[in-house]
Amino acid sequence: MFFNKLAISHIILIALMCTLLTLNLMAKSLGDPFDGDKLQNPEWKWKSKRVEGEEPEKWDVGKTKKGWLHIDAAPNRNLWAEDTTNRLYHEHSGDFDVETHVFMEYATKSIVSGVVALSESTKDGKGRKPEWVTMKLWGRGGDAILQYQVREGGINNEAPGFKPPAAKPMDVYIRLAREGKTFTTWWKKKEKDEWLEVEPTKTLDLKDPIEIGIYAGNCEGVGRGDIQYEYFKDNLEPFAVSPEQKLPISWGAIKGRLQEN
Repeated sequence: MFFNKLAISHIILIALMCTLLTLNLMAKSLGDPFDGDKLQNPEWKWKSKRVEGEEPEKWDVGKTKKGWLHIDAAPNRNLWAEDTTNRLYHEHSGDFDVETHVFMEYATKSIVSGVVALSESTKDGKGRKPEWVTMKLWGRGGDAILQYQVREGGINNEAPGFKPPAAKPMDVYIRLAREGKTFTTWWKKKEKDEWLEVEPTKTLDLKDPIEIGIYAGNCEGVGRGDIQYEYFKDNLEPFAVSPEQKLPISWGAIKGRLQEN
């Protein structure tokens, strides 16, 4: 009787595992732990100055720093009046909730990084395509600030509480979410801190599909910048591994249950 109960329990758990894996394949995650020596999520795409498929001249996973994606901040790149950045993105439709941990060190008067949701088919307030929403880390000559923006317009051009000096390396956790037409963004200094919401929320009709991802750019013609991302986490559809643990999520939990029984 005990054996039969144990066998039935294992069968149920294995069936559950198969169901979860099938659902995971059906619902593609936007996440990537940036582990190993290559991008783990096969759905990533590159754009450089909005040229589809063009990769940055210098970028790597795990070579510059283990467990991080490094993107060289090429000169004359910005996300303001135009998108001229090196940008890594997913094509996506519907709601999302993503976060990342970005590191930046620079010797230039203006440099940008962050998370952006861009719609190639949506016009901005001046009738131009594309339109976007971004949570931007903007490094300036004397310091850096966080900016919540649309194309050439500020929702909140300086999030309170964050202004590190430009002379030192800096890092910050940032998060951007969409629910329907409402966009919300947050930030925090350390991993275990509570998320701080940047007000106000933004109502914007970005037409699907959108391009959701991260970017890098040195806004000046001279100088240098080192931009690194530790992970890109999808809070609605988690990727197969956790960026914190670098271990399988669904399989690890189910395997633990099997061992307990």
